[in-house]
Amino acid sequence: MKIIYIIISFFVVFLNNVNAQIRVKADGKVKIGAGTLEPGSTLEVQEYNKTTELRIFALSPNIARIWASNSLYAYGFGTDASGVGHIFKNMNSPSSIMTFNTMGDFGVGRTPSYKFDVNGVVRANTLICPSDEKYKSNIGVISHQASNLFKLKSVSYYLENFDSKTSNDVDEIALEIFGGVVKNKDSQVPRIHYGFIAQEVREIYPELVYEDAEGLLGIDYVSFIPLLVAELKQQSEVIEELKKEIEKLKIVNGYTDVTKNSEYGGELYQNYPNPFDKSTIIKFRLPKDLNSATIYLYDLNGNQIKSYSIHESDEVLEIKAAELSPGIYLYSLMINGNIVDTKKMILTESY
Repeated sequence: MKIIYIIISFFVVFLNNVNAQIRVKADGKVKIGAGTLEPGSTLEVQEYNKTTELRIFALSPNIARIWASNSLYAYGFGTDASGVGHIFKNMNSPSSIMTFNTMGDFGVGRTPSYKFDVNGVVRANTLICPSDEKYKSNIGVISHQASNLFKLKSVSYYLENFDSKTSNDVDEIALEIFGGVVKNKDSQVPRIHYGFIAQEVREIYPELVYEDAEGLLGIDYVSFIPLLVAELKQQSEVIEELKKEIEKLKIVNGYTDVTKNSEYGGELYQNYPNPFDKSTIIKFRLPKDLNSATIYLYDLNGNQIKSYSIHESDEVLEIKAAELSPGIYLYSLMINGNIVDTKKMILTESY
């Protein structure tokens, strides 16, 4: 009888100690650790002044998962037998929707081959790429690299599901990252996209092509932006040179562009003779409300050569050949600070 009493006393003490660490309320809510159960919690683990961990162990390399679900949806977190972490859906028939590995690579809709690898549409208000000068070395100006852009072939295409290791229901995720088949859930109509073929880009810009562990190629499309800007700048310089050549040809062939602006009053006439080899006369008409008037002389590069102040009583301006070198010139009439008209004149060699 004494032995039975001792055993009963031992269990009472043991259960009291256990209840001090594990508390089950009448409504089924459970508290593990110190403190009281917080409102809204069903299961709560709490410690003071030390690391708190909740661990689930599979003692062999099998799948281990923890689930949260309601009457309609269930999502789980766990690891597979190969040590890859997953976020699952569908508790009764689990499928992976997000994946991560021991290298810290994270995949959405596919097993990651890069730090962040998405098989689907990516949307962000702003995408920022580090570009501070202190992150860069061997900085050089793009020159001949840009001209190779015209060797690329632009194509239209549909992108198939390129990840063989994703779950069967991954087709619910839109397959679009810089292109792909995007199916509207109502119409099921695929969307066409435009881009380059990575194998062809690698022949011209190998530094812009990446290859993952499965041998699949990807393109750094963002780096095409500075190449395009460099090519546009080169094209702009060529266009400006061609414009100058055209202007010279128009003058030589007797064409004269007039940029008359009559709202300021006054008028500028073509010099005579033109071409000239000794001197030429420029006629003009000034308005009655004249404050100031000047004729400016420019070369074809836009550099000002001379300026001549004129007054209300003046009717003509004579320019001597000795003042200039043979060539083609522009002259403009400015009245009260506004350009009224611009014309061209040609000074030839004197014989």
